[in-house]
Amino acid sequence: MSESQDVFTTSDRRAAEVLRVLERARGNVGAPDVPTLRMVEPAKGETAVRLVLSTADHAAEAAAESLVTSARALESVVVPATQRLADLQRTEERILRELSESVQALRRQTEVLVAWRACLGSHVAGWGLILALLASTGIAIAWRSREVALRTQGVLEQILENQAQLQAAKVQAQAARARRRP
Repeated sequence: MSESQDVFTTSDRRAAEVLRVLERARGNVGAPDVPTLRMVEPAKGETAVRLVLSTADHAAEAAAESLVTSARALESVVVPATQRLADLQRTEERILRELSESVQALRRQTEVLVAWRACLGSHVAGWGLILALLASTGIAIAWRSREVALRTQGVLEQILENQAQLQAAKVQAQAARARRRP
């Protein structure tokens, strides 16, 4: 064989292979009324190529229609899901914003309570100090009053004893005077 005949045979083989693949894709392999690659002769390469191209056009159109239908079906599924996802994201953002605001409000309230507790603590400490001073002053005054009362009692007893002695001395002096006077 010459080189030109070898190239022709190689291209016929390629065309036959393409036809075989297309026939398998269409499901017509082995059907009696549809020409298969085995029926195509290498001498009829041009007819085989035309047959392949026409079959490819029909297959491409069918595939394109199938793709369009699949794209529409996919779009009808994806678009609502995408809208639901967007709604969910908006809801999530709203909830996060509300949660953030709540956390900030709680922080402010905590700061107010901490300040109030510090102020209340200083007031309680102040009143505690005042009450402690009053109690200690009361105790000191009571102790001092007791001491004064005890000293006063001692002084009064001494005065009474002195008065009793003076009275006794006066009575004795009067009795002695009365004995002297007869």
